[in-house]
Amino acid sequence: MSMIETYLKLKDWTFKFRNGEYCLDQCPLCEAGPGHFYINQSKELFYCQKCGERGHLLSLKKRLGDVPAISHVSEYSKTKTLSKTIDLAIVEKNHEELLANCLAMAYLLEERGFTQETIEKFKLGFKDGSITIPYFRDGLCLNIKSRPVKPNNGAKYFREEDCRSILYNLDNGGKYKGSVILTEGEFDTIAYGQMGFPNVVSVPNGAEAFLDEWTDDLEQFNEVYISFDMDEAGRKGAERVAEKLGRYRCLNVLLPLKDVNDCLKAGFTNAEMTEILARAKRFESPLVKNSDNFFDEIRDLHSGKSESKGLPTGWQDFDNLLRGIRPTELTVLTGETGSGKSTWAANLAYRLSIGGDIE
Repeated sequence: MSMIETYLKLKDWTFKFRNGEYCLDQCPLCEAGPGHFYINQSKELFYCQKCGERGHLLSLKKRLGDVPAISHVSEYSKTKTLSKTIDLAIVEKNHEELLANCLAMAYLLEERGFTQETIEKFKLGFKDGSITIPYFRDGLCLNIKSRPVKPNNGAKYFREEDCRSILYNLDNGGKYKGSVILTEGEFDTIAYGQMGFPNVVSVPNGAEAFLDEWTDDLEQFNEVYISFDMDEAGRKGAERVAEKLGRYRCLNVLLPLKDVNDCLKAGFTNAEMTEILARAKRFESPLVKNSDNFFDEIRDLHSGKSESKGLPTGWQDFDNLLRGIRPTELTVLTGETGSGKSTWAANLAYRLSIGGDIE
């Protein structure tokens, strides 16, 4: 009996199993009738076609009170999880200052390619020579990140002290089901939003850091399109995030330019970005190789360029194809009944026993 089935019987829920999924007679969240609530056996993901709720089975157990509350590791450290909020009046004040600052507006409109509508939608602001980017969660401002219009001493960004690190644009991106785009920076998220992709969020600390606590925020999505920068740091960061979120549901977005903001400035349309996202591929597991990994080896094998790695049989054409018999490998000989398999195998054994030189 699987772990899922054990839990279902423990809850005394009526269910049927078909096509690799458990189908419950009633959704435990919205009480919808049969044919709406499913749990995938292999992925342990649940979803309800009626209320739209979805996620991992563990999150369902938590919601139903079947998993004891586990405190975050930060609660045991010297520094508690910060919960400071920023007055929304400050956000509005910064926003008004930006709209009145011609140089700051020119930077966003001309250098970043944002429209006034986009600037107002994301409540971008201006303070002390920096563009301010507010972070919202459940309607509250939990942080403000600032980017100097003219960075000094190499410093690009700084954040408010004693504020939490949360995913950017989660209030908007989290409203959507199914898939989400994860970017490396706020401006990339804003660029995606302007090009017509509202289901997008960003890490706040760049490609180098991804906190474990953010996995819960992304648990509801079946697919995560990781759209990090196309430099070395971005590629490595995308690999690390995919490993944490689960490679099976992460897709690697390969951009034609360095980042999404560059694509926006270059005039990429919604249709063109949709095509780029459609070409995104699953992150390959380092433990599993597909046929593409052996293309060059197979080509050299058939062209006769590769050297023999096993014992030659003496049949030149056969050795050109198989590259000899390797003692550490299993070679399967198959064919129709009466086609001479046993005779050929006996002849092969004889040839190998004498070194394969017989004609």
